[in-house]
Amino acid sequence: MKVVIKRILFLVVVLGIWQLVFTANIFEDIVFPSPVKVAGALYEGFSSGDLIKALGASFKHLFSGLSLAILFGTTIGVILGKSKQADETAGMYLIALQSIPSIVWVPLAIMLFGFSEFAVVFVVVLGGTFVMALNVRSAIHSVPPQLVRAARTMGTNGVPLFFRVEVPSSVPYFITGIRLAWAFSWRALMAGELL
Repeated sequence: MKVVIKRILFLVVVLGIWQLVFTANIFEDIVFPSPVKVAGALYEGFSSGDLIKALGASFKHLFSGLSLAILFGTTIGVILGKSKQADETAGMYLIALQSIPSIVWVPLAIMLFGFSEFAVVFVVVLGGTFVMALNVRSAIHSVPPQLVRAARTMGTNGVPLFFRVEVPSSVPYFITGIRLAWAFSWRALMAGELL
């Protein structure tokens, strides 16, 4: 059986179970609507344009926050990866901050920025920055030392060494950091949208 057919059958089964639970009237109609009511509400949201506007606002918050998270996370990660003193002092706090759920940042965002769009972006930025910084730091630490030694032997040092050897070598970690920042920013957006 093809994968597409399996996925469609899975969705049909899930919708069938959903309809059975609704028909059994285990929960109130308000708490657990039927699939038909949900489809009707989605159609109404799309046809009126309200859902498109709401999605546009959410994506605006997501992309602006994610862009800032990648910028700040990359900067922090490079500083921690290149400076042993910075890594030994601030590195452990970065790990602690990364493990904080995004919903925790919502009260801080409300206190700092009130109920504004910037508060949502702030939560998204904090959701993605720390995981991006950790991946960039790991990327710099995982550059094979033989590559660095070979480049130094050929006369490459300082900033050219960073851009010619360390940056290309750390691209896989950087891409992983962007993927994780994307996932964490989505989670943060869900928390921020509670505002």
